Amino acid sequence: MLPQQAHHWWSVRGALRAAVAIASLLAAIKVAPAVLAQPSTSPIDAIEKGRLIYEAGQLGSGAPLTANRGEGRIAATGRAAACINCHQKSGFGLFEAANLVPPVTGPSLFSDAGPRTQAPRRAKGMEHQEFAFLTRPPYDALSLAKALREGLSPSGHRFQYLMPRYALNDADMAALIAYLRQLSLTPSPGVDPSSAHFATVVAPNSDAGRSKAFIEVLQACFHERHPREAGGHAWQLHVWELDGPPDTWGAQLEAKYNAEPVFALISGLGSDLWDPVHGFAQSLKIPSLFANLDIAPAAEQDAYSFYFARGLILEAEVIGQYFVETAPASGLKRVVQLDLAGSAGRKAASALENVLKARAIAVVERTLKQATPDELMANLSDLTGSDMLVVWLERNHLAALAQVPPPATPHIVVSGWQSGFENAPLPAAWKRIVSMVYPLDAPQRRAARFEFNLRPWLRKHAIEHSDEILLGNTLAACNLLSESMSRLRGHFFRDYLVEMIQNYPTGMGNAPASQAFPRFGLGPGQRYSSKGAYIVRFKDPSTNELELLHDWLVPP
Repeated sequence: MLPQQAHHWWSVRGALRAAVAIASLLAAIKVAPAVLAQPSTSPIDAIEKGRLIYEAGQLGSGAPLTANRGEGRIAATGRAAACINCHQKSGFGLFEAANLVPPVTGPSLFSDAGPRTQAPRRAKGMEHQEFAFLTRPPYDALSLAKALREGLSPSGHRFQYLMPRYALNDADMAALIAYLRQLSLTPSPGVDPSSAHFATVVAPNSDAGRSKAFIEVLQACFHERHPREAGGHAWQLHVWELDGPPDTWGAQLEAKYNAEPVFALISGLGSDLWDPVHGFAQSLKIPSLFANLDIAPAAEQDAYSFYFARGLILEAEVIGQYFVETAPASGLKRVVQLDLAGSAGRKAASALENVLKARAIAVVERTLKQATPDELMANLSDLTGSDMLVVWLERNHLAALAQVPPPATPHIVVSGWQSGFENAPLPAAWKRIVSMVYPLDAPQRRAARFEFNLRPWLRKHAIEHSDEILLGNTLAACNLLSESMSRLRGHFFRDYLVEMIQNYPTGMGNAPASQAFPRFGLGPGQRYSSKGAYIVRFKDPSTNELELLHDWLVPP
């Protein structure tokens, strides 16, 4: 258990690996006091130059930053030597086991780090040892420069080996200090003295019943965990319903945000198009957490959006890997895909085509207009045993297969997400030979998870809907937000929230227990918590029971 005096930043958990151990604050050469006190460039220019040193490991000259361990030993250069690797974008640092990367925010360095007055915690047989950064006086420009070049704090404490030394000229040193002075100085918008504001986005054409139940879950979760009558920050949910074509969504979101700024976006309801929402969150640096989607956008390492999985794109990548693994033994030579024009399945088919063509595997795409029985039969008649058929059709279109005999290949894969998983409306003749991509938790385990973690909560709040996957994932998203916000300890910075989610997933306890996905795993730079799927088949064509055909498969 950590001493109470450590305050909020001790709760930040991150993977302190060898690659992370090479960034901190900087110094190596003597810096003139006049330069430290007043940079020669404008304040804005100095802050931007300092940001590039801190985040990108780029000096003012454009040359890479060099980290050393003394005696001429270079530890890293450029981006690998940047402060952000350890101290994080927010500046709040990381903590794991006995290893601490302390905060370097403006308040923590320059005004909020004097000796602690409260008595240390005591326990029989244990000696309390305070972290050195909690007993030093605040830094000023000169003492920080000394610390950066010599590794000595204002109290004379020598920094650990994890923090290297840096060779910076006077201007670069002044720029870095200017950046640190303002780092996480002003809290992010969306939290006022009495309320914390969050928004959920509902895309056009969302089913009315699903939308109603989805919003009820978030409202009940907010009221249960952060009611106004309990004191503190009451949580307020803003429902941002979009309309019109996607190219207007960005302007709609900006207008809603300008009318009422929010701290983060929580969950969300869409289908296969979410890029305008993703782009909005990225442009304003607003965390967007775990929307319910058929296809999640591609999220780069520093994106502000998190997703449970990539949906149909993940299924396509899993099918590609499954084909590569099984083709040699099965004699498979070609993949034939069926999808519907203008559907999410069309996008999944394109993703699978890209995966397989990169491996020089023959792919034939057959896009249907209406998926009538006649159209289906015409597109299946030439298949042979050396073909794998991949079907990207929704439940209402799969019903047409009742009038279509299976093709002459035993290798047929359907999308679990589109078909309805174990409830896929497949005729018995197809069930005998079909396999399915299954990105969810195994049916029995998922049923137990819903029975003990989801259904009692839904009954308590009188929320009814048949889509338990939607409701469970929405509740999990709310629980994850609540747990992460509590770990901020009142320091409401969006970058800090992002870091808490990506660095602290194992500390979330039972927060995601109601989600449908089999595991929740994130790390630095990761934006999808579930990264694989099973391949299953129907155990008996007369029932909906599934059995495992291929264990959890994670595409490269």
